[in-house]
Amino acid sequence: MTILKSACLALVTSLSILLSLPLLAGDTHYGNYGKTVNPPLTSIVARADDNPDSLQSHSTSDPASNEMNASSWKTRFWGRPFRNHLYLGMWSYHLQPRDDQDWNNQLIAISYHGYYAGTFYNTFSDRSWSLGVQRQWFQNNYGPLDVEVGYRAGLLNGYKNHMNLYDTHLFPLFQVVADIDYKGLGVEFSWAGVVLTAGFFYRF
Repeated sequence: MTILKSACLALVTSLSILLSLPLLAGDTHYGNYGKTVNPPLTSIVARADDNPDSLQSHSTSDPASNEMNASSWKTRFWGRPFRNHLYLGMWSYHLQPRDDQDWNNQLIAISYHGYYAGTFYNTFSDRSWSLGVQRQWFQNNYGPLDVEVGYRAGLLNGYKNHMNLYDTHLFPLFQVVADIDYKGLGVEFSWAGVVLTAGFFYRF
């Protein structure tokens, strides 16, 4: 399990750096979905030459522009629907391990058009169910490998007295996921709170 922990931490760190580069550069890249490109500097200079007042308007704070920027960040965070996957098998490592924790979770799940549903055995060996949205922040090809990074947000059920939201027997989930596949067959790494996981999937 030490190998799984090290691999997950290294992958999450690398993908976090990789994901931050297009965001910091103000360029959203969605792989095959296309990307947003800033206008060239020459076009801005040409417009400034035609209308000197335009240069001043670009340098002043525009509430409408600020609102658009805020909306852009919200759109980037919300992301796009994750591609369709069938998930089979999951193994977990807890950063706060205990002797009674079950690391073989026997996951069966599906993501379809931006939604997901799944069932697995949790760390206390109880059957759990989860349902929510699965969205994509980043997707690109690196040679024969396809990389997709995003998140799941939804609700968990089945943790009984261990994790409950009031008396509902439900618990909120936010999970960062990174899927790497070769011709549709791949491995998913994820992080949620104090839990790192790895499992297999088929993209369809």
